[in-house]
Amino acid sequence: MVQTERETGALRGQFARQAAVQASAAAQAESARAQAEQLSRKLAAARAEVRRYQTRMFAFERTLLALKHDNAELEAACEQAWEQLEQANARAEKAEAACRRAEAALAAMQQTAPETPAQPDTAPEAVPQCEATPEQPAPETEESLCAPEQALPPEPAQPAWQPETRLEQMAAELMGWFDAMMPQE
Repeated sequence: MVQTERETGALRGQFARQAAVQASAAAQAESARAQAEQLSRKLAAARAEVRRYQTRMFAFERTLLALKHDNAELEAACEQAWEQLEQANARAEKAEAACRRAEAALAAMQQTAPETPAQPDTAPEAVPQCEATPEQPAPETEESLCAPEQALPPEPAQPAWQPETRLEQMAAELMGWFDAMMPQE
């Protein structure tokens, strides 16, 4: 009986060890399943994050292409504006040169024109176009100055300012001639 009890105790110990090993193996299997499940969730989250980044990257690439297109259009518009500015500067330089020539001619006319007293109360109705005055000794010079004016179309309406003195009238005529001689672009 003692021997049977020993054998039974040994068998029970062996079964207990097998049960403990099986329980340990089951716990390890459950732990491995839990780890695998956790890793698969992490993998799914990582894949979703990669898709989000790919979507954002695609959106950034589209935005970049649109910005490059806009930049090219702006560069073309800027280039065109620079060309127009250069043309405007060239026209302004021509106009300044013509203005300097007109001022020089006006100064020469002022030196050669006889002084007439100013009539502040009387304003002429219209600016006469190259009228012959008895004070000027050379009518052929005045005729040669009037010839280009007569060949050109009439000027557009002038501003409300009206010359009051003969000198102002002559200056207005001279400026009208120079305006008529300037090429229209």
